[in-house]
Amino acid sequence: MKRVVLFVIILMLVGCSNNLGRREAQRAVNKAVKRIPEPKELLINTGLVSGYCIDEPAFNPTDGPAYKALAKLGIVTMKNVGNGWQVDLTEAGKRAVAGEPYGHEQKQHCDEWQSSLPIATFDGIELTGIQQEGIHAKADIAIKWKLTPLGLALKTIPEGNDVEMGLGHEFSYMPRGEKEFSQNDVAKFEKYDDGWRLKTPEQ
Repeated sequence: MKRVVLFVIILMLVGCSNNLGRREAQRAVNKAVKRIPEPKELLINTGLVSGYCIDEPAFNPTDGPAYKALAKLGIVTMKNVGNGWQVDLTEAGKRAVAGEPYGHEQKQHCDEWQSSLPIATFDGIELTGIQQEGIHAKADIAIKWKLTPLGLALKTIPEGNDVEMGLGHEFSYMPRGEKEFSQNDVAKFEKYDDGWRLKTPEQ
């Protein structure tokens, strides 16, 4: 899964002390957030969904864990219509969707739209530790995510733990009943003559 990019590529003055403190490092990290990250989402197709949409007629897109989990939770209904599957959002599904359907694809045996269903929203960044060596320092950070009602519901069924859903290991392996999870990252700092400066995250 692609790493969430949280920092603008800039240098930022964060202090003039010889040692980098947690308070100033946390403040610098918070200020360097370019924008609130997009929610973590399940992406599904609705409408007449089939392998014809991707020029693979034998492929069944609804056979994956995401569709099975959403059907089990009553978010979507699925019906085999011969050359594909009619996938529709239920009323509960319509409430869970973020925004309007997009990415319309229409061809023979295919008439589908993409829909996004948020399962977790950004809940802040916590600095958990600092390692400093001379003019270089690394701050361990935890990017926190809070589960949406759909995210909480997914964790109540076995299908919700399937890493192939594409929601990341942190979500898949989090204990049932937990309401949030974290992704770990590293922020790099360097000491200049005018103080500590935040650089881009460690690659």
